Amino acid sequence: MYMKKYLKQAAWAGLFGLIALLGVACEQLPHEGKLILVSKERQTENPVYSLLMVDPGQTNKAKLLSEGFASAKSPSLSHDGKTLYFQAKKEVGEPWQIWGMDLKKQRAWKVSEDDKDCCFPVSLPNETVVYSVGDGEKSELWVSKNDGCCPQQLSFNLGQNTHGNLLREGRILFVNKGSDPGK
Repeated sequence: MYMKKYLKQAAWAGLFGLIALLGVACEQLPHEGKLILVSKERQTENPVYSLLMVDPGQTNKAKLLSEGFASAKSPSLSHDGKTLYFQAKKEVGEPWQIWGMDLKKQRAWKVSEDDKDCCFPVSLPNETVVYSVGDGEKSELWVSKNDGCCPQQLSFNLGQNTHGNLLREGRILFVNKGSDPGK
């Protein structure tokens, strides 16, 4: 019965742009059972996105997680449920970068540092993050430690490699929009 109620609440929240559902961790965390939502604030060429934390039982009270960012989206929760990774811009016009946030302390740090857009983070259980780095025409998958140290390129293709997803056995599934090598 509880599971049915829980699934119904999760489905309802999905209508409002549910991106990630925070999992249950071993210790009692202040964000346990909360939903992470992405809010699109403007219908313009360059919309502004915000990350919100919502308690399904109190949907009228949302906590802004992306305060201090011009725009933030694509949240990815770490396996222990303590860290949120996302892509964000501190200032309008700068490229997207990957950020991490300690959900208990609400403190953010920069994971990526690139002059190209860094998007779609995926937290891995070995304290690394996979993300896409690109310029709109071509993008590749990169991996770095959670603190941004030691970035390494993982894919070497002609097209766009985006939207990584970690499979149970440890492989990374991603979208590749191929490119004509003759162009």
